Amino acid sequence: MITSSNLAAQLAAKDLTRTSAALTKSLAKLSSGSRIVNAFDDAAGLAISLRFDAKLDRANSAKDNVANAQSFSITQDGYLKRVAKTLNRMSELAMLSLDGTKANAERDLYNSEFLQLKSFITDIATKEFNGVSLFSSSGLSSVIDPEGTTLTMTGIDLGATSTTYNAVTQSATNIATTGAATTAIASIRTAIDQLAADRALLGANQSRLNMAS
Repeated sequence: MITSSNLAAQLAAKDLTRTSAALTKSLAKLSSGSRIVNAFDDAAGLAISLRFDAKLDRANSAKDNVANAQSFSITQDGYLKRVAKTLNRMSELAMLSLDGTKANAERDLYNSEFLQLKSFITDIATKEFNGVSLFSSSGLSSVIDPEGTTLTMTGIDLGATSTTYNAVTQSATNIATTGAATTAIASIRTAIDQLAADRALLGANQSRLNMAS
């Protein structure tokens, strides 16, 4: 019995199989755009790649957090600008009410506008951003980088729990008489000082968020 084999053909077939496998691997890398497609390509490199990919995903999520926090803070400041104009007008009305040449009937006219402006500030105090109160005593915390750094923005309270602003917006505040107008002016001046401090705080928050972004 004679057994014959074609060694050259076998070697050629083996080389062809190896070349085809290498070509398939190269095509997989080209199509995926990644140097490492399977764990056996480079186990250590794969581990590093996974860590980098995860960190990039966290960084992108943190960037979204920063953008939302910026929008929140900018919205707050937009409303506080309107509160500032309102307080200025209220102080102007209170001063007009203190004019000794005015009769109480005229003071009632000033007081009508004054009361409407009070309601305007009270309404702003209830505004929300995506279901989150814009003006409450609670701070707002956001993670702003992939390492987990947290920025907490101090709450700005315009509601009834704020002693400073509530002194202006409470039901008893009015300018119907000279005595009431004198009290109202003092409360408004204090509120304006507090508003300046609150807007400065917002500016600091926005600066930090801009750097984080």
